[in-house]
Order: sequence, then C-alpha cells, then structure tokens
Amino acid sequence: MELVRVIAGLTFLGVVTLIVGLWWLSAQRRRIRERLGQVGHVTSKTDTELLRPGTHEARSRWGAVANRIPFQRWLTALTEQAGDSGGANELLLLIGTYALLGGGAAWLRTGRIGWAVLVGFIAGSIPVCRLFYRRFRRLQLFDKQFPDALDMLTRSIRSGYALSQAIQVVAEEMPDPTAQEFRRVGEEIRVGVDPGDALAGLRRRMPT
Repeated sequence: MELVRVIAGLTFLGVVTLIVGLWWLSAQRRRIRERLGQVGHVTSKTDTELLRPGTHEARSRWGAVANRIPFQRWLTALTEQAGDSGGANELLLLIGTYALLGGGAAWLRTGRIGWAVLVGFIAGSIPVCRLFYRRFRRLQLFDKQFPDALDMLTRSIRSGYALSQAIQVVAEEMPDPTAQEFRRVGEEIRVGVDPGDALAGLRRRMPT
C-alpha cells in the first residue's frame, strides 16, 4: 500500500511539474507576442484589444477554455485592481495548480477523498485571498495619493500643459500605484483611445 502511494505521489508531482512548466513557457511566449503586437492595432473602444489583459490569452486553447468559466470577468477585474499583470487566465491556472497540490498532498497523507477535496479547495483559494489582500492595500494607497495627484494634474494644466502632458507629469512624479495607473492612462491616450474612455478605465480599475 505504501509503495502504491509513493508511485501515485511521484506521478502526481510529475504531472503538476509538467503543467507548470508548460504554463511558464506559454506565459513567456505570450509576453513576447504582446510586446510585438503593441505596434499598431489602435481602436477607439474603451477596452482596446491592445491593452486589455487576457486578450492574447484568449487566442490560445487555454484562453478559450478559461473564458467559458463562470466569474472569469470578475477575476479579470480582481487582477486589474490588484495590479497583477498575469490576467484572469493565469490566475485560474494558479488556482488549479494550488488545488491539485493541496488535494494530492492531503490524499497521500490521509487516503480520504473528502479531506483531499477540502484541502484542495482551501489551497486553491490561496491565490484569490492573496489578490484580495493586494487589492485592499493598493486601493488604500491610491486613495491616499489621489488628492495629491489631482492637485498636480490641476497645477500642470493651469501652467499650460495639455491633458496628456499633465497625466504624464503625474505618472513621472507620483509613486505607485498612482504612477502606474496614470502611466497606463497616458499610454492608452497615446495609442488613440479617447481621453474620457481612458479615464473611465481608470475609474473601473480604481473604484475608490
């Protein structure tokens, strides 16, 4: 019985290692494609294909499957608000990996399916809890920094700067996460997104 458990455990770890390795390679290739794809492809939509997290992921088989999973849009919003660049599809894969590792370890330890399911569920929730904590801290920081950012934006415009230039000043002078968000707004405006739409996207990502 012990030998069977050892063999099953080694097989399980091998499969998980293979899955994580394939995911890592896919993530690297996708980031390269995203950088290359940033030349051109300008649209006037609020959520442009160029800047929407997970757009290129949806073109892959894994992305197509993940987009059918319930709450995928909610997970996308969570990753954006937490400042995570991976996107919802990578989060789903991370949840699955944690759940498999936790459930497999519990099954090898106890030999009971019930415990394996319970521990797998708890382990799978770890990445989501981590993002909730990051989102909470990030929104807190942004809420504290935002009045100073507005003051800087107003003074820049009164000094004769255009709106896009004033946004760039905020992106350069303020600390993260305010700088990171205003940098994204500036990049969206530069590639042709309407300024109102770009600022609406900021409001969606930073619901303070």
